[in-house]
Amino acid sequence: MHKGVIRTLWLIAALSLVLSYAVMCIAWLSKGCRYGAQFCINVFMRALPLCLIFLCIVELAGLFIWVF
Repeated sequence: MHKGVIRTLWLIAALSLVLSYAVMCIAWLSKGCRYGAQFCINVFMRALPLCLIFLCIVELAGLFIWVF
């Protein structure tokens, strides 16, 4: 596999973790910091695949724009 592809996949994975963590923090703060760890874990686990899909779509759109 090409180094650029591997680097892009690592970048997408890292950014999706960071974005999911940000979504978790925003959800926790918006609820008045009343909920515990289980709430945060649930929000994080739901946000992670969504962020991963979003970043993959953005990366593919950028690739299509660059190619065409």
